Amino acid sequence: MKDTISRVNQLQEKMNAKGIAATILKLPENLVLFSLYWPRNGFSFLFVPAEGNSCIIAPYGDQDDPDKGIISEVRRFGWVKLEDGDPYSTIGSILEDLKQKDRIPDGSVIGTDLDADVMAPNLCCGELMPPGANTRKMLRKVFRTERLVEVTGIIGEMRRVKTKEEVEKIEMANELGWIGIERFVELASEPGIREIDIAAEIESCILRTASGYKGRVKFGRAVTQITSGPKRTEAAWFAGMVTTDRIIRNGDFVMIEFGLVADGFWCDLTKTIVSGTASDKQIEIMSVIERSQATALAAIKEGVSAGEIDQVARESIRNDGYGEYFVHILGHGVGLAYHDGEPYLMPGAQLVLKAGMVHSCEPGVYIPGVGGVRQEVNVLVTKRSGKVLGKSLPMVKGEKDEV
Repeated sequence: MKDTISRVNQLQEKMNAKGIAATILKLPENLVLFSLYWPRNGFSFLFVPAEGNSCIIAPYGDQDDPDKGIISEVRRFGWVKLEDGDPYSTIGSILEDLKQKDRIPDGSVIGTDLDADVMAPNLCCGELMPPGANTRKMLRKVFRTERLVEVTGIIGEMRRVKTKEEVEKIEMANELGWIGIERFVELASEPGIREIDIAAEIESCILRTASGYKGRVKFGRAVTQITSGPKRTEAAWFAGMVTTDRIIRNGDFVMIEFGLVADGFWCDLTKTIVSGTASDKQIEIMSVIERSQATALAAIKEGVSAGEIDQVARESIRNDGYGEYFVHILGHGVGLAYHDGEPYLMPGAQLVLKAGMVHSCEPGVYIPGVGGVRQEVNVLVTKRSGKVLGKSLPMVKGEKDEV
């Protein structure tokens, strides 16, 4: 837990450099990042003063989850029961007390994550609870200030390079993810099953398997998209494909886009196979993607730009005659969210890879009238190479895995 404790120290250093007296965070991924506590309903806060100890403010309904993180001070509040009253008033009182304890003057600059464009879900993700007008109003009242500044950019820079402890947790999510991928291959290899039945089985498998996995995972769940057949996989470059009741036929491409979160840490995997018997054309297309991914993986190491990795993967596909069908970027950051920002492996990206970065590597082609193929793994950048997290499987049943 030493590395995660240093995360708070990193933030405090940046706060002091920018004259921020305290930061109050609400996004679930930010609480995971700085405390290893994954909020259940997303109605928890983390108070970080520029100097001194941090404090989690959490509802009683989250039981002992906050105490199992690394922030020693936890303040509780009642929520939901009629007797609890207005939670923002209660939370405001806690913040007022912390403000007095740390001697934060009225009118101070206060850091927030109010303006984030996206957020990772909380554990009980029936609804998301992003910080908004009520949070803004509460902070202005408690700190008697209009000087609320966004720290999402600062935190995003910190999130690019994962600590050893974070990498271990992301790898655990990948282990679970590949269990789901193995089950997908078993189910989708034979025609006659519906897309929706594959998705239901995989998500059920992960829900059962993740609970207590190796004594290191408490909660886990999966988000599964299954697409099959020429028309649907041709459009599967889009992130919002919906699994349907379509029955998979012999010779169909079948693709799984698969996100998994374990205790707040994510993996993002994709696998494409052919159900039943593959045609020569399908085997050729899948070989194109395998070569492209292998070429990209061989080029990944500290000191190479993100754009260079995208370029070698793209050139491989272009040299095989399918360049016009590779329509998206090669990869993105992953770990604290399904899509965790930089590094973006895309044409022209200048960001230089550093050891500890974790990103996806997902070449794909989407051919009208034929279908789409994508294979995605998560990669840890090291000083000398890129390490694929979890394990990868051959794209065609029985083929040797060359990745």
